[in-house]
Amino acid sequence: MKTNKVLIRLLVSLFGCTISSTYAVDMNARDFFTQPAGAWSSVSYLGYDHASNFRGPADTNNNANLKIGSFVHRLVRFTDCGGFMCSPQIVIPALHMDIQGPGAPDSKSKTGIGDVSLGAGFWFINKPEERRFMGILPTVIIPVGQYDENNPGVSPGGNRWQFHLNLNNTWALSEKWTMELEAEAQFYTRNSDYMGMSYRQKPIYKIKSYLSYEIDPANYVAARVIYGIGGKTKLDGQKLDDTHTKLTQIGVEYGHALFKSNHLLFGYTRDVDAKNSFQGNHFQIRFIHGF
Repeated sequence: MKTNKVLIRLLVSLFGCTISSTYAVDMNARDFFTQPAGAWSSVSYLGYDHASNFRGPADTNNNANLKIGSFVHRLVRFTDCGGFMCSPQIVIPALHMDIQGPGAPDSKSKTGIGDVSLGAGFWFINKPEERRFMGILPTVIIPVGQYDENNPGVSPGGNRWQFHLNLNNTWALSEKWTMELEAEAQFYTRNSDYMGMSYRQKPIYKIKSYLSYEIDPANYVAARVIYGIGGKTKLDGQKLDDTHTKLTQIGVEYGHALFKSNHLLFGYTRDVDAKNSFQGNHFQIRFIHGF
């Protein structure tokens, strides 16, 4: 068995990145608002994540550090599926990762294309005039991204299939206020070549809430709270201690409509509490072009 303390710390650092960083695309307030059938949305994200704290016993030297810059493109098509609104979509991420894992002597970096996501939203309730929506977004993440089996903690690709499921319930509280509750589950298959070993991870579950306020038809602000838990790992069948993660985040967003078919969003999220995970800050700029 190749497992040692250094390797376990690298595993913990990988999981810390998985739960705390937006490797693909994190959801925003009003993401379950629909467009008319036949509309397309081209969505570009610029993200920057930084954490200089790792909350857990693995960081004995207090030297862990994480920096991730990302550009992500999502293409969405709104269409009718047997009387229900649906939104087939593809997500392609590009990442620059610079990570010093807890207990590691130095940092490692990598730049490349991450795993591609394919998904489709389905709405059970779709009443845009009332700001009333309920739907699901199942997503399959395909392991086609760049992956280095000797440095998996800084690889843009994960070398494993992932299945994500989001369930969202959105309703208007008043003329200006909108509330959203969302549940998310993330499931993972086995990574068969994690430094020559087999890596397995339990599911991660998240509960999210969003509250948005419409300043005027072109501007809104939003706040969000996210709680995530799970992800305990095994290496070559051996359970690893201190890999069950908990993370609480709070965030704010400002959205602004540019002309008729464009929209700009600025977002900031902070990890306010973490267990066996990096704890840091997340910045996002999103641009939507509709056509």
